[in-house]
Amino acid sequence: MLKVLRILVPVDFSKESDLALEWAVMVARKTSGATIYALHVLPLPGEPKTLGFGSVGYEMEQEAVEKKLNDLLRKIPGEILSMAILEKGRTPDVVTRICEQKDIDLVVMTTRGRRGLKHFLPESTTEDTVRRAPCPVLVLHLNAKNQPAKAE
Repeated sequence: MLKVLRILVPVDFSKESDLALEWAVMVARKTSGATIYALHVLPLPGEPKTLGFGSVGYEMEQEAVEKKLNDLLRKIPGEILSMAILEKGRTPDVVTRICEQKDIDLVVMTTRGRRGLKHFLPESTTEDTVRRAPCPVLVLHLNAKNQPAKAE
């Protein structure tokens, strides 16, 4: 049986990534000493200092994302160790690198699902990640069965 101690959750602060985090918490609760790594990837070509005035916007975005990541970590129960990771680049590349660096046991992520002509476009971030990740990837799709109940 696979012992899942290190779980990577790529997040974009959407409802879908909230679902992935919720599932990661469920998995982490099954193993004493599990760690959840919440990863957000900023898509940025080049170094911020080469952007001139654009570097100010990048720094502001980075600060906002760091705050969102810290807020997200507060949703994880205190008995589960959690860490935020902020990187830049292409999500599949970063996920693969972090999996190797941190010896990740499981990636939990979501897909929005593509239908019709969209399915013939270049592969999605999730598909690319699944193909390249050096560990199992649990892919979830937000639907009627797993949406949180609406407060009345």
